[in-house]
Amino acid sequence: GPPPPIQAIRDYYGEEVAFYFAWMHHMTEWYVIPGLLGLAVYILRIHRGETVDNCELIPFFGLITFCWAVTCNRYWERREAELAYKWGTFALTDADRRSLGVWHTFRGKMRRSPITGRMEKYYPARKRHLKSAVGIIISLFLLAIVGVFLVISMNVQGYISRADEEMWGEGEHPLYFPYFAQMAEEGGIFDAKTWKCFLPIIFRAIIVTKINQQYSHIAEKLAEWENHESAMGHKKSVVLNRVLFEAFDAYIILFYLAIYERDVNLLRLELAGAFHIDSLRRILTECVLPYALPYVAKYFEKDAVGPSKKDDDPKKKLTTCGHLTAEADLEKYERFDDFIEMLIQFGYVTLFASAYPLAAFIAIGANLIEMRTDFWKLGHLFRRVTPSREIDIGMWKWATKSFAWFAAISNLIIFAFTSSQLRQWLPDYYVTDERSGQSVPKASSRHEILLLVLIIEHCLLIIAALLNKAIPRTPQSIRIKVQQRLWFHETLAANARIRTAKRTSADATSMSEVATQMTTIERLAHLNSKVKE
Repeated sequence: GPPPPIQAIRDYYGEEVAFYFAWMHHMTEWYVIPGLLGLAVYILRIHRGETVDNCELIPFFGLITFCWAVTCNRYWERREAELAYKWGTFALTDADRRSLGVWHTFRGKMRRSPITGRMEKYYPARKRHLKSAVGIIISLFLLAIVGVFLVISMNVQGYISRADEEMWGEGEHPLYFPYFAQMAEEGGIFDAKTWKCFLPIIFRAIIVTKINQQYSHIAEKLAEWENHESAMGHKKSVVLNRVLFEAFDAYIILFYLAIYERDVNLLRLELAGAFHIDSLRRILTECVLPYALPYVAKYFEKDAVGPSKKDDDPKKKLTTCGHLTAEADLEKYERFDDFIEMLIQFGYVTLFASAYPLAAFIAIGANLIEMRTDFWKLGHLFRRVTPSREIDIGMWKWATKSFAWFAAISNLIIFAFTSSQLRQWLPDYYVTDERSGQSVPKASSRHEILLLVLIIEHCLLIIAALLNKAIPRTPQSIRIKVQQRLWFHETLAANARIRTAKRTSADATSMSEVATQMTTIERLAHLNSKVKE
């Protein structure tokens, strides 16, 4: 589709919203590469009668996806630099950004600044750090509660079953709860072998969404309690806490299936279910429902026409009519929701590429739909966003870069230990477990396989470092323009210093001439007085 009108969005909504749409467009375009490759791998796998567990092509796709993710993030940084320079925010330092927005709830004692000598509010950094540590403990406690819920969800979905309990032998499986696990057994409420297995995923998605909404208020309260001086510091605290919380919700079950259960088929089933339901939820909540709600509201407004006509109070008419009043009644736009959806989607595509190669291909369609629905909801469902000057997308960029680097490890775990993909290349290093039927490394080959994985992982990290070194963060054209601007400013400053020096010299010369003239006048006056005597 056509690119979004980034400049028009920036002029109306500000840099932050414009950066979001530019980022979404950039990611959608870059998803084409792994999307087409994943589709080709899927077609070849089906044609050859292979599964994700034993397809020998998928490991290469996972490694290519890692290199793609690193390159994609690097080119986004270049795009950010171009937009920031165009919008006049490229040269903003952290100090400049802090000065642009002081957080309105900042509290502190008045003191005289040791730098400027002016009176200012001051709050000790050590107190803020202590409060941040307490906030981390609170977040970990809440994550533990969510973890218990997710463990119950895994029992209900059949990921933890009686078979896992039997594999432990005399010991008890620490995460096995018979009451919930029996619901996923044959004939149960959520029979794992029928379509009913998707019901717990849907219920979990709804409940987790509600939990995340509640935690958003907690994260906001924690950030206010930490008492950040700048709006940038407050925003970073909120984003960091919420990203960790929502990433935990989205990925913890997937990592459990990949590392602990080591069942790539269950991993693929869970990943596909979570990814598809999340994409469907985004389309429903941001496309179908927003489009249908105005018609529902008009239907109920017709029923209210009679009573409203009888009400002739002019004050009520003033308060209920008018374009400004209607906009003021709209909801506030929550930027975080849109950013976190893109981040979680990026994690599905990169972290588990070796388990679900079609994720990028599906993400392209989901993003094309959501991009247009986001335009519509900004113009019809939310109040106009207060513009804020930004140099980039902030913490979201660092989160995507972290996901990209961690993708090397997660895909290698799936490649070597979760599936039989490495066994297709090194069949002598693996055996089939009699109880689970899964491929497991031989006792004599475990160290060799681990060494091979570490070598590949280090090679991938070196390749990523070389890619970042070879691709500059800032385009050369922007660097030249910045250097030209610096040279121009230095030239102006040098010329100003020269003019000041000349003016000072001229003033000194004139003062010397005046002194000489005064001395001559005094001498003449003295001689005149002598003559009169």
